[in-house]
Amino acid sequence: MEGKRLIKRERRSRILTISPVRSRAVTAASEMSRALRDSEDAREVLMSFVGSLKDEEIDLLRDFVRD
Repeated sequence: MEGKRLIKRERRSRILTISPVRSRAVTAASEMSRALRDSEDAREVLMSFVGSLKDEEIDLLRDFVRD
């Protein structure tokens, strides 16, 4: 995973710390952007995504779009 730049390793003395390079949210957003970019029908991708959301998640999305 380090070769794919998903994690970074840091050694201090005898302690090796491994941590993600990007947050899970940033990674998920990047994957969604890639899916939209690579798709022949971005509208269908978005419709499928929104169709899979729970009501609370749709409310969050609506609030975000309004702002």
